[in-house]
Amino acid sequence: MSKSGRPQGKSDVRARLINAARHLFTCIAYDKVTTRKLAKQADVNIAMIRYYFGNKSGFFSEILKEVLAPIKKQMAQALQEGNTGCLCDSCGCWFG
Repeated sequence: MSKSGRPQGKSDVRARLINAARHLFTCIAYDKVTTRKLAKQADVNIAMIRYYFGNKSGFFSEILKEVLAPIKKQMAQALQEGNTGCLCDSCGCWFG
């Protein structure tokens, strides 16, 4: 698990959890991913999931927000500019 010495910063723990979740939720079905697996993959104490995200559902919601934020921003910009062609192209790219 974690090395002894000075504890890692909060943002580092959160970032490691998010990276681990992205990997696991991409490779394994949601119902097969446990908080224990997430903590082990991130090499953090399982309590950190509750601390940062509440539970697995909250964790997954946060991952979706982060993944979808750039898409949301690009769609809003296309709508604001009235560029519906770009919007349609982007939707085709994202949703195939």
